[in-house]
Amino acid sequence: VAMCSVWYGTEIVVNGPWFMEQFIQYQLRLLTTGDDGHSGPFFYHAVVLLIGCFPASIFFFTSLRIKEEETLNQNQQLFHQLMLVLFFVVLILFSIVKTKIVHYSSMAYFPITFFAALTITKLIDKKVTWKTHYTWLLFSVGLLLTTLFALLPWIGMNAEWLQQYIRDTFARENLNASVHWSGWEFSRPLILFLSILVTYIFVKQQKIFQI
Repeated sequence: VAMCSVWYGTEIVVNGPWFMEQFIQYQLRLLTTGDDGHSGPFFYHAVVLLIGCFPASIFFFTSLRIKEEETLNQNQQLFHQLMLVLFFVVLILFSIVKTKIVHYSSMAYFPITFFAALTITKLIDKKVTWKTHYTWLLFSVGLLLTTLFALLPWIGMNAEWLQQYIRDTFARENLNASVHWSGWEFSRPLILFLSILVTYIFVKQQKIFQI
């Protein structure tokens, strides 16, 4: 509160309450309406975080709870709790907010990668075993991303055809950007697919995390 008051208090003293009134009204509009057409379902940010933070997002569930046999000092336990609170506050808050924009849940990237790193450390130290759902999520979400990355160059090369189906003016105008497509862009999703395939084979042969 003290830190916020330095800026907001100075703003009110110098320029009066106009800005703060407009700021609060704007935040209420984001909360209660899909502002400028940016609306979506309640689970919007859950999907965004699952796909956007892949592959960390498939590992973070395992470390959400501290098990009795885990020996963490007081500072580690406190940091674990802070990351837990941060993740759920961001996810729940922006799931409630009616205006859905991808970067609104970006504060959750840090706790997701923290819990994922914790899980991978446990896998390396053999404190937990590789779960079946890791394999399925790794492969299914990986294939989804591969498909999306493969479609992106095709969409860029056929922007005029796609524009007629887009209602958002900003998104439609973005497709008018002058971009040179060489054709090599399709190699990126191929590399991603091969990486996922190799990982899947290693998992099936139980060669992963054998250190």
